[in-house]
Amino acid sequence: MSDTDRIGDSAGEHRTALSSDSSAMGTTVNKVCCMCGVDLHGRTRYKDSSGRYWCPTCNEKDRLAKEPATCPDCNQSMTRADLVDFKGTAVCQSCWEKRRAAAKREEARLRALEEAIREEEERKRRLKIYLSVGLIMVALWAIAYAIYWFIARSAS
Repeated sequence: MSDTDRIGDSAGEHRTALSSDSSAMGTTVNKVCCMCGVDLHGRTRYKDSSGRYWCPTCNEKDRLAKEPATCPDCNQSMTRADLVDFKGTAVCQSCWEKRRAAAKREEARLRALEEAIREEEERKRRLKIYLSVGLIMVALWAIAYAIYWFIARSAS
């Protein structure tokens, strides 16, 4: 890559790719990426029209962020930087808010369903206890009646 390779992005701003150090006679320029702050001295770097240096990674991220994109929910056109991630899908801010509200409603619905299932299981557990107590009472009554009947028969 030579000192004069020009890389254009979608906004019309050009960054020049630089690969060698070009310091003015005796003066050194602080060559750090304007986005991430990595030292670019002696490394491939880009310089924009404002004189700021960019590392290749940040330059590519910035270029991709300015590319046109479409929200998959509302089909509104915007740049990638305007999209917000919602569970792995990039959507616009208004669709993100709608998805978040829908997710909250779904979460509340699932919590209510879980609570209803828990209450039904508790009701069944109580019913089993009541039936067990009832059967024990019937068995005790039957035993008591049998003893009474046996005693009454043996006394006669």
